Amino acid sequence: KFDKNEQKLIKPYYKNSDIDSFYIKDNIKNFVLYLTRDLNLDDYPKIKKHVQYFEKAIKSRGTARGEIQAALKLGKWWVIFAARNKDIFEKEKIVCPQRSRINKFAFSREDFFAGSDVYFITNKQNNQKIDELISLNGILNSKLFYFWFKKKGKVKGEMLELLYKPLCEVPIKKLSNNIVKNLNSLLNQIDITNNKIKNQNLIDELNKKIYQIYDL
Repeated sequence: KFDKNEQKLIKPYYKNSDIDSFYIKDNIKNFVLYLTRDLNLDDYPKIKKHVQYFEKAIKSRGTARGEIQAALKLGKWWVIFAARNKDIFEKEKIVCPQRSRINKFAFSREDFFAGSDVYFITNKQNNQKIDELISLNGILNSKLFYFWFKKKGKVKGEMLELLYKPLCEVPIKKLSNNIVKNLNSLLNQIDITNNKIKNQNLIDELNKKIYQIYDL
């Protein structure tokens, strides 16, 4: 029932359990209204009516953050609690759950949001090649890097902790354009249907190539 203008504010919202190795589950069940204090809610009447229904609950939040205090001074009690740079969510990215039994990384070109238990890896600069991000996703999903996260990263019980520190310490080699093309060619052939990888043999081939890249 929301008009086109209002629909721009309604974004898919994924949980960490939606992320698997190489893909994000395609059954979107959750959405988020990403409402920031630069918006005039009067321009979105149906969304305004929706949030007013939850006014009591929203106003019961803590107001310690400066961002919330600044919004309240403007009378915008409905803003999202801790806004982030929207560019992170709306550009090409690799995402991973904060904790997982194995290394689960997925590349996406889609706009979507997630909570703090999902980590986003993006290119630092807009002019960096997307191809390199895609091949990095293949490397992070490999058996070799499961071994690295298990031995050099953080582990809690049987779970890998894919937090900021182990992620930023991952030893990534500078790859030639040729290697990037070869990896991406394999990755593009992976058939994911009904949230399952159908051609597992390609994953085996990918693992072999990554062993070769690291001279193993």
